[in-house]
Amino acid sequence: MTRPARLLVTLSLVGCAPERGAATAPGDDCSVGWSQTIEGELTRITSVDSGTLDGPVTLQIFSPGGDARDPAGAPVIVYVQGGWGTDVVPIDPDAAHLVHGHGAVSLYLNLPGGSGENATGGTNDRRGAEARRAVGQALAYAAGDLHDSGGCTLGGRVPAGLNGVRVLAGFSNGGNLAWATLADAAIELPDVHGVATF
Repeated sequence: MTRPARLLVTLSLVGCAPERGAATAPGDDCSVGWSQTIEGELTRITSVDSGTLDGPVTLQIFSPGGDARDPAGAPVIVYVQGGWGTDVVPIDPDAAHLVHGHGAVSLYLNLPGGSGENATGGTNDRRGAEARRAVGQALAYAAGDLHDSGGCTLGGRVPAGLNGVRVLAGFSNGGNLAWATLADAAIELPDVHGVATF
């Protein structure tokens, strides 16, 4: 009698869907492998691939090294760079970027068609449909809807946890791309709780 009960418990555990944002890679500790930055943030480079581009989107995550902004966890800011370039990851400290150290997670992405070691797949269409799909993948990862190249969700990666709030921020021409992405009905997007463009 005990044996079937154990089997039933095992089946119910295997059959349960993972909690949104939870790490799902068996045996992988998604919260390790970070590097420390000079601003007290933790950082790592990863990639996500939803199959909508010719290869994965490269992302750099900056996570609070201490407490999150909110007791429930950190909000996530997806940042879209300005200009017409594609590759910003890894972030150059002298380039335009968000101010870190305020308890939020920041995601930076390389747009399609770059030529660097961390280039994102696809073609540089100068902020066209491919660039919008790449921003959409970054937002999906921010929401816990995509796993990265290590098999982890963003919520599984961030030691402080996430509070479920997502903001899209764009600098200069990146602001135009941010708004164009939100307006593109062909891209399935998670909820976005705020937009900051400058």
